[in-house]
Amino acid sequence: MKNFNSTSFFKACSGVALVLFACSAVFFSVRPAQASPQNFNQFSKTNLPVGNGKYNLTYSIGSDGTKFYWHMVVFNTETGGYSAFSWDRDNQKWTKLFKENTSLPELP
Repeated sequence: MKNFNSTSFFKACSGVALVLFACSAVFFSVRPAQASPQNFNQFSKTNLPVGNGKYNLTYSIGSDGTKFYWHMVVFNTETGGYSAFSWDRDNQKWTKLFKENTSLPELP
């Protein structure tokens, strides 16, 4: 029977560690990638003012993937009409989304 000295014990431990490292590297390389779900459709909505005024301002901001959006709708509470605007980042101005004084569509 052969006696083991500290050098052979170190070589044995290094060999076992190398085999474990190789097995874990193979396992992680063949495993399918799993990304944590991202919430790209973040949405925030605020109504201003709260009360019985003639106009009600509603805006929404958020991001859809890599695009940031900011929409604003101005409601006329007396006539039922509204104007919708979207912020144009390239031109740095508000652009209208729909025709002026359009009434809200009826829901089925």
